[in-house]
Amino acid sequence: MKHSSILKNIDLFLLDLDGTVYLGERVFEGAREFIKLLKENQKDFLFLTNNSSKSSEDYYSKLLNMGFEITKENVFTSGQAMGIYIKTIHKEKRITKSVCCWDIIFKKRAKVDGHLCC
Repeated sequence: MKHSSILKNIDLFLLDLDGTVYLGERVFEGAREFIKLLKENQKDFLFLTNNSSKSSEDYYSKLLNMGFEITKENVFTSGQAMGIYIKTIHKEKRITKSVCCWDIIFKKRAKVDGHLCC
């Protein structure tokens, strides 16, 4: 079966980062080529991570340095998911103060989304 016939029926590719696309600083064989193939076939893709120790900008820079031709919109972190969740679940009332029981990157993300962390 050709690549294009497999890709034809898939609209969005969700790709975990550490352990799937790369391990530490080593890119897995075929990962860059796969992203190139997706782009050639005009397929959407997101790099995902549940590791909140780095910001989406950190992951974006890391992927660029590893040779991936991507945009910032191709990276989605657990910190971003947290911001969307709070805005969606509590859309009727503005949450201005929350307790942040996580690392500094998560706290920074919360502040970007307009939340005060104590």
